[in-house]
Amino acid sequence: MADGEIDVKKELRAVRVALLLLCCLVAVVVVVVCLGYSDFRTYLHHQQASSQDMRMETLFKEKKYGEALSLAKRRMKNAPDDASGYYDAGTASYHMGQYQDAVKYLEKAERLAPTWHAEYTGPYIQKSKEMLSTATQPTGTPHSSSADVVRSSSPGT
Repeated sequence: MADGEIDVKKELRAVRVALLLLCCLVAVVVVVVCLGYSDFRTYLHHQQASSQDMRMETLFKEKKYGEALSLAKRRMKNAPDDASGYYDAGTASYHMGQYQDAVKYLEKAERLAPTWHAEYTGPYIQKSKEMLSTATQPTGTPHSSSADVVRSSSPGT
């Protein structure tokens, strides 16, 4: 091939790759729209939240409440209007015996998602306030009994 001549096969391959990438991008946009997300950023946020919910469930099953609280605080910082972070922080605080913090976080979750009261936040708030009023267990002592309040999976958003 002489200088200045175009390698047609090479150029066609480049065009095919570009078209394939464009088709993939269009497919992703179609999936996102079909799933009901208004934009790709919302879709990515939802995926990240789902991953955090799975990690949170694992931490609670393993009774790693301190790690769960740290993860919840990161979620609250990144998404301050997401009630799930406050719910998770509240339930972790409860299980760590930090009842005042539990009430604070759970009441914030309830303000963001009032429908969660009966199933999610209400039982923890009630039991935390009972623990604070009876003062039978000092704040900061981990709550060992799991029979009185059973943590529901994080309700999500």
